[in-house]
Amino acid sequence: MSDYNYEVYKQAAKASIEAEQMYRQHARHGLNEIFTDICTHHEDTQLRQESDTDLESARVQHEIELAVKLLEKDILEKQDTLIGLKEQLEEVKAINFEMYQKMQCSEEEAKKRDVNDGQDGKSTQMSACRKPYEERLSSEVWIWYSKCQAEDDHARKLQLKRQISSSDVES
Repeated sequence: MSDYNYEVYKQAAKASIEAEQMYRQHARHGLNEIFTDICTHHEDTQLRQESDTDLESARVQHEIELAVKLLEKDILEKQDTLIGLKEQLEEVKAINFEMYQKMQCSEEEAKKRDVNDGQDGKSTQMSACRKPYEERLSSEVWIWYSKCQAEDDHARKLQLKRQISSSDVES
């Protein structure tokens, strides 16, 4: 082979090697850009997921706080209602006692009249008239007593739930 052909061959090989190196550099550069884009996208996705998780956690915490406040308000209202019902029960008890005393006095007066007048019919009539009032008063007192007991039990249950939930939140 001649020197000239050898030189041409050498230059062609050199050009081919340089072209291949350039191609590899461009390919490597392109792959680096793609890798960088993928990493950036992955980081953005992770940040978005963390942000969504934080927002969801904050929303749930806010809902819990709101629920606790509503329960506390409800408990206070129930306690106020219970106090009012207890006061009404005391008033009913006082009225009942007063009516009982009046009834006792009326019975004693009726007995005295019956003894003096010898009229058994009036005593029977008075007992018959008194019976519906006694039954009505007794049933009303029982209804008030039952309501107060139910309200008291309900308030205790709510207070116990509140104590349990507050101890869970503190834990």
